[in-house]
Amino acid sequence: MSANERLDATITRVSTISDEITSMIDEQAQAINEITRAVTEAAGRSEDVSSNIAEVSLSAGNIGGSMSDVRQLAGDVFTLTETLSNKIDSFLEAIRRDSHENHA
Repeated sequence: MSANERLDATITRVSTISDEITSMIDEQAQAINEITRAVTEAAGRSEDVSSNIAEVSLSAGNIGGSMSDVRQLAGDVFTLTETLSNKIDSFLEAIRRDSHENHA
C-alpha cells in the first residue's frame, strides 16, 4: 500500500469517525431538547397545580367566612323568632285578659 493510499484510508476513517461523532452529537442534542421540553412542561403543570391549590385554599377561606355569616344570620333569625313568639304570646294574653274582663 502506498503512502497516498494509506493517507486516503486514514482520511476516510477520520471522515467516518467524524460523521459518527456528528450523528452522536445530533442524537444528544435531540435528547437534550426532549428533556428540556419535558422539564418545561412539568414546570408548567406544577405552576397549574400550585395555582389550583391557591384557588382551593382561597375558596375554602371564603366558604369558612360564608359559614360564619350563615351561623350569625341563623342566630339573628332565632333571636327574632323568640322575640316574635314572645310578642305573640303577650298579644294573645292581652286578648284573653280583655275577653275575660269584657265577659265579667
